[in-house]
Amino acid sequence: MNILDYIDRYAEATFEQVPFNEVDAMLFAELAYVNLENIIPSYLHPQDGVLIKDWEFSVDWHTLTTGSVDASFNKTMLKKMKKSLRFGSVRCALASSKFSPEKFLQFAAYTFFLPDGTMILSFRGTDTTLVGWKEDFLLTYKDTIPSQKESIAYAKHAIANYPDRPLYCVGHSKGGNLAFYTALHLEEKDFARLKAAYSFDGPGFRIPPENFEERKHKLIKFMTRNDIIGVFYNLIENPEIVPSSGLLLGGHDPFYWSVNRKSPAFRRAKKRSQGSYLAERIFMRWLSSLNETDLVQATEAIAEIFYRSTTVYDLLYRGIPGIAHSKKIYDGKSQEEQQQLKATFGLLWEIAKEETKNAMLKWEGNVEEIVRK
Repeated sequence: MNILDYIDRYAEATFEQVPFNEVDAMLFAELAYVNLENIIPSYLHPQDGVLIKDWEFSVDWHTLTTGSVDASFNKTMLKKMKKSLRFGSVRCALASSKFSPEKFLQFAAYTFFLPDGTMILSFRGTDTTLVGWKEDFLLTYKDTIPSQKESIAYAKHAIANYPDRPLYCVGHSKGGNLAFYTALHLEEKDFARLKAAYSFDGPGFRIPPENFEERKHKLIKFMTRNDIIGVFYNLIENPEIVPSSGLLLGGHDPFYWSVNRKSPAFRRAKKRSQGSYLAERIFMRWLSSLNETDLVQATEAIAEIFYRSTTVYDLLYRGIPGIAHSKKIYDGKSQEEQQQLKATFGLLWEIAKEETKNAMLKWEGNVEEIVRK
């Protein structure tokens, strides 16, 4: 059972009957990937918003879902939510979408209102643009990225226009990072209104914000069992682990996350897989070994690989060697830059081999111990 099945199962259940929960939070996070600015009011014109059941899809589906990795799933999700009593009663307003190649900015956010007036600020994760991927990789060497600044400005605007309402912040992937960042930078009086901030497989922070310890009790993080995205700079000690049947990027895609058939919640895994821990050790050790110049060069190269679908599968299925051997990575680079990139990715490959060997020895030791017992 996935989040689409959840919409069907609880279609006739109001939020009074089945209170707002983590699966609802994920669905509102996923809605941020849809270009809702085409059907709801702009954040420049605060108002009560439009009920989901009254959404008029006057533009074509391509316009609504372009830029989304899950365009087909999102189309199905929209149709199901519009027809359901549960989600049809939710209003949406304050559409904001900003994009700037010069600033490496890819940002969008929307505000949803439950029937009781509770606000849900939903932040978009990474879309399919090269700018979006490049902004993601800024997290590896920048204290603040452009979308984080936009998220704070957006939250202040939304909260000022709708005072004294309970509040949630939600987001998937980069959107999860923005949800946490927003929660950690709210003014004290507004943080008191915050019920929780949900990060669904979002990366953390290279440098923990000053007030992280005193505010972390309201931060709820979900990761997949085979996670390779949310592990980056993760600061949450005991994140919720969810089984995912997705094969790409450690099951990152929300439509493959497993929902409990007996209750309105995600299923839980006891812990992450050994492969997930191995990937975390490899990449975090590699990142900590590079200076900022090498990080900038390497992450921009990887961003371009992810952007080009023909080479994404080199990365995903051939593994780390697929990065260094991809010709796309060296396009337009000087001889010196090419040599530096080869050295940087060569280091990644060596770390990967060493960590994999250590992991294999540890696993073999565990198997022998189990056999002895």
